[in-house]
Amino acid sequence: EERHVDGSARTLVTPTPTSTSTSTSTVAAPAPSVAVGEGRLAVFCDPETKVTIDGAAKGSCPLNLTVETGPHEVRFVFVPTGESRGERVHVAKDKRVTLRADFTGSSPLIRVER
Repeated sequence: EERHVDGSARTLVTPTPTSTSTSTSTVAAPAPSVAVGEGRLAVFCDPETKVTIDGAAKGSCPLNLTVETGPHEVRFVFVPTGESRGERVHVAKDKRVTLRADFTGSSPLIRVER
């Protein structure tokens, strides 16, 4: 506040510095080279065995599916006994992975063939 000789007052306003924002563009580093595409997944098993892939029901064997490249969780459920067995597989671009599940032995067996 500033006082004049006549007694009147006047408020002083001091300008505050404004920040100037400068836009800097950032360029993301390129992602590591990953094979993107599709591969095949062939699944064989005993009759009455249900199959899920990545948690989604796919039905009964035999199955021959096109899937995205990368890891997949394949689970078999043998309906007559309720036994369940899973296997994690990686499917490469333009390649085929075959899984064979057998629930007739003393313990469930899954074979992966590439």
